[in-house]
Amino acid sequence: MRLTFMLAFMACAIPTFAGQTNDVSKASSAPSAPSIPSPKPEYRTVYMVELDIRNSSFSLDLGKHIRNAMNAMQIEIPVDKKFYDAVKPNTEVAKSFKTASFIMKGSVSSIKVTCVRKWTVKEKVKK
Repeated sequence: MRLTFMLAFMACAIPTFAGQTNDVSKASSAPSAPSIPSPKPEYRTVYMVELDIRNSSFSLDLGKHIRNAMNAMQIEIPVDKKFYDAVKPNTEVAKSFKTASFIMKGSVSSIKVTCVRKWTVKEKVKK
């Protein structure tokens, strides 16, 4: 009972709240507005980079090397123009030595970030 009342109320109230009326005579007697040409869509350039992130270990343990290869990631991210111009494909972007791992476990490993490729995308600007 309550549900049907609520649905009936919402069906009547939503067009009224949205500023719509069911009066057909007003819609037909209103003068038609002159057609305005739509402006050309504006585009912006999005700079994209694909990065390869992987862990490299100095070890003779084959399992550790397989795990490092399986945990490698390639991600595509938008970047600013300054970074896009500075980086070149197949070059190393960052490399860091894992100091805590060396102190706690005695393992020698590092994380390496490499730029795989870069490209631009034209995206329509939303207004």
